Order: sequence, then C-alpha cells, then structure tokens
Amino acid sequence: MIYLSQLILNPASRMAQKESRRPYELHRTLMHGFADKRKNGSVLHRLDINPYTGMMALLVQSTVEPNWQPLTEIGQGAYLLSPPAWKMVDPSFQNGQLFQFRLTANPSVKREGKRHALRKEEDQRRWLETKGTGSEGKKRPSNGFKIVEMDIHAGSNQHDDIHRDDNNKHRLTVYTVQFNGRLQITNTEKFKTALEKGIGPAKAFGCGLLSLAPT
Repeated sequence: MIYLSQLILNPASRMAQKESRRPYELHRTLMHGFADKRKNGSVLHRLDINPYTGMMALLVQSTVEPNWQPLTEIGQGAYLLSPPAWKMVDPSFQNGQLFQFRLTANPSVKREGKRHALRKEEDQRRWLETKGTGSEGKKRPSNGFKIVEMDIHAGSNQHDDIHRDDNNKHRLTVYTVQFNGRLQITNTEKFKTALEKGIGPAKAFGCGLLSLAPT
C-alpha cells in the first residue's frame, strides 16, 4: 500500500520560500506529518515549482498513512496555500507494461567512502539504465524495469546545512537532475519494491520519488 500526498506551499510564506531553496529543511518539516512512524514510512518527496506561476507543489509518497494536521498549523496556518490532499493506492503491475515517468535523482557513484556526482549526460543515462536492469559485473541488482526513452533536464547543485549532534553545521551539496521519459516493467515484484523505496541516494534532499502515468 502506498499513500500519495500533494501539499501546495504558500509562495507568500517566508518559511516556504526559504525551504524551496533548502531541501533538507523542507524534508525536516514534512516529517512532522509522520511523527513516530517516520522510520518505517519510506517517505519520499519532490518539490515541483511551476516556472510560469511560481506555484510550489510538494509531492509526498509514503508506505504509512500521513497526518498533515501539524503542517496546517505552521506559520499561523500560512505555510500551506490549500488543505492537504492525499489518497491511498495499491498499485498493480504487469510485466511488459509501459509508463511515462518523472524522477528527480542524484546520479552519482561512491568511491573511497565519498559520493561523486555524474555530470556528463551519457554517464547519467547509463546510471539510470543500470538502476533499472542491474549490472552483473558490479553486482548491482535489477529494479525490475528498463528505460525505453528519456530526456534529461540540466542539473543543478542543491545546498543545505546538516546539524550534527555536537551542534556543528555540516554544509552538504547534492547534484540533482530531472529524468523524464518512458519505462517498461520487466519484474513486477522488484519494480514495486523499488517504487516504494525510491531510486538512488539523497532522498532527504527530494530525490528518488518515481512518478508514473499511463502511456
């Protein structure tokens, strides 16, 4: 079971404006909707900002039911522009099924304990293709899908400060790109698991949520 939520942030709210530029702070705020269930909720989110209207739509996916009442009280009720909307879905898939998809992700590789961004388009394409089909040589498991076609929007660096237990701040930069295209399901069970857990790292920075639409 998956819960899909849409939260429309108020562009006149200073807090919403600040969090649109600070993805980890945005993540911390939305986690108020899950209280003690956050560790088991597989919470994913993506902030879509309309370039023409400035509307900020926060999409949230979880495997536990959210409670958005705390967010309606933030900023004297000015944080959200409209009441939260959410629904429960139980997706059913078939091998060979085609979907349009959108994914904001952090295409990267880990070397010597550090994550390195992949900034060349051919490397980004290979990264997402491998996420779907897996790679035997490097023992990367399949996530049950293959890419049929994809477009990649120009990447950008996302910055935020992470507060440690010793009250020191750690500046973190995450490189993100947006993938759009079509995919085909090759293994329904693996695909459903990947959909729930998200694709790739940096989920607290708004990465990993795979949106699907019929094609």
